[in-house]
Amino acid sequence: MESLTYEKLVPRLVDALPEVPMDADSVADNLTYLVFNDLMRFVNTTVEASSDSPLLAKIFCFIEEVARVKDVQVQDVLQDSLYLIAVAPAGDARRYRGPNTQRVFRQVEAQIFQR
Repeated sequence: MESLTYEKLVPRLVDALPEVPMDADSVADNLTYLVFNDLMRFVNTTVEASSDSPLLAKIFCFIEEVARVKDVQVQDVLQDSLYLIAVAPAGDARRYRGPNTQRVFRQVEAQIFQR
């Protein structure tokens, strides 16, 4: 697979998760932060509706792929978007997180809760 970079995040997300609703203008303009924040709001809504979802598993598989990328810009996008899950009162999506996602999530929680 081709290396995942900041510029390729939105196209890769669209390819990986076509069933997730995304703002067409944000996708067309490659507005990475907006698209990823929309993805995380969708995750929170889906977790609230049903904590057992094949789509959630697919989403977190994609997030795990992104979490493995060492690019600082990619990690910034991921941390920013995972923040929305960390502060949401929605149900628990922990079981879907892979080891790399869990690592990034712990960093986000440490920033939020000053751990």
